[in-house]
Amino acid sequence: MYYNAFNECCKWSKTLKTYTIMIKYYKTENIDPSPQVIDICVNDKEYSCFIEHTSVESGIGSQLYRPHMHDIYHIVLYLDGEGQIFWKDQMVNIRKGALFLCSPGINHHFYPNKKRPFKYIELTFSMKAKDNQLLKVPFSSVFSNYSGINLPAINFPLQLNARQMWQVEQCFSEIFKNLNSSKQLHWFLVYTAIAKLFGFLIEEIYVGEDLGEKSSIDIAKNYIDQNFHKNRSIEYISKKGGMSKGHFQRQFKKKFGLSPIAYQNQVRVDVAKRLLVETSLNISEISERIGLENPHYFSRLFKNTCGMSPKKYRNEF
Repeated sequence: MYYNAFNECCKWSKTLKTYTIMIKYYKTENIDPSPQVIDICVNDKEYSCFIEHTSVESGIGSQLYRPHMHDIYHIVLYLDGEGQIFWKDQMVNIRKGALFLCSPGINHHFYPNKKRPFKYIELTFSMKAKDNQLLKVPFSSVFSNYSGINLPAINFPLQLNARQMWQVEQCFSEIFKNLNSSKQLHWFLVYTAIAKLFGFLIEEIYVGEDLGEKSSIDIAKNYIDQNFHKNRSIEYISKKGGMSKGHFQRQFKKKFGLSPIAYQNQVRVDVAKRLLVETSLNISEISERIGLENPHYFSRLFKNTCGMSPKKYRNEF
């Protein structure tokens, strides 16, 4: 059953519509029976996913390190902060958007070394057989068996863009919300949210990496993802991919189904949704954050995209 510390850990803010974390961990114990949403078979043996804990870690970095390794899996995304952490017997740089998938046996310590504020979200789980044997294979093997696709090994950390961060945060929000739910189906919904997170990581990170060298159009798209808040011309972006303006526009729409400008606006709206739900920023401030100087234009764009005004979206979500 779920270790009942969640109400102590989280405080729901109606103003910000977000959770304020009071205690680090939401500890779980074995659920019997557990939802079979995330079961895999490795070498003819079945393993089920068991949540060890999930958390939002925040604090001040320290130069004191306690590197460790164990037989569980971590998914960690940095929401704020910078510095270096201990990873695979060396120090690596991290900043906002750094993603780690930590497999069993990897030596790690996720607190940054700089004495500055940091924040990250974490999901820790084990893969356990009915005889309590733990699975100790790399993440790529877990995801390969889960998806039925032979996925490559990937070196972490990876740097997520704003859109990718938002999608990962949405998955975590669903996990936190359903952990605190009194619905009969809450455990099923928790595991469904984890499965959604797995699906995103497989599609966006593993399959994306397996495509090999990025094409010119992918390079240009990645530039938009990283710089959606900057007012760059089509000519400027097309040069990033080494293409003419006309060719870039045709190839971009052919591959992604949207013009470059429409895609940039979609990314801006996606980020604005997150800011509306998770912060108390006003419309003008959000408009400025996503690179639109005119808040009236932002409101019009948001309504055309989402079917409702930013104010109504904030009130409903």
